[in-house]
Amino acid sequence: MKNITWIMLLFLMCSLASCGGCGEKNEESSDDTSSVTSNNNGDASSDNEADSEPANLQEAMDQMQKTIKDSGLQQTEPINFRELQKMTPEKLDGMERTSKKGETAGAMGMKISTAEAKYKDDDGNIIEIKIIDTGGFAMGLMGMAAWSMATIDKEDENGYERTSTLDGFKCFEKCRTRNNSCELSAIAVNRFVVSASCRECGMDKLKRTVRKMGLNDMADFKPDNS
Repeated sequence: MKNITWIMLLFLMCSLASCGGCGEKNEESSDDTSSVTSNNNGDASSDNEADSEPANLQEAMDQMQKTIKDSGLQQTEPINFRELQKMTPEKLDGMERTSKKGETAGAMGMKISTAEAKYKDDDGNIIEIKIIDTGGFAMGLMGMAAWSMATIDKEDENGYERTSTLDGFKCFEKCRTRNNSCELSAIAVNRFVVSASCRECGMDKLKRTVRKMGLNDMADFKPDNS
């Protein structure tokens, strides 16, 4: 199962890592060239080697891992998707689960787990649920929920978007009048992104469904990847 958001996140991380030495390079270029040529101990050549661009993918990955480690943004082990799926039971808020899927994937020392499920209510409406465990990795969380670092409140004839709170957790609401669709995403205990979406059911239904999933209980989840 492809996760486009995860790919975009890795692209962002790679971009940040590649720019990590930009400031140093600019400062070095402004140094007096005579001070470089006068160094007879080979320091200039070693500096050039340290600041050189990665020669291949492996070197780029190594630089990425070093950047993450030096930044202090290391994540904890995310919960395996099979554990996350326990939050998508066969019945939820009076609805029947019609399908489920999930994955745990990683690259460059980073991992995320995703569990998804679809539910159908008595009126035939379908609600899609997604739970993402970022492992508490701050940049991963921002990549999955950019709105988490913003305050949004806008509305027009096409619908509305706003950030708010749900049971004390920051969330993002989005509804469109054109196709009568709504989306709700919430961040639980600073590592899980829980999302729900549907057509025709309305925001109140989505909020009730997400509440039934027990956001506060997610703090007690422990990795079990055996």
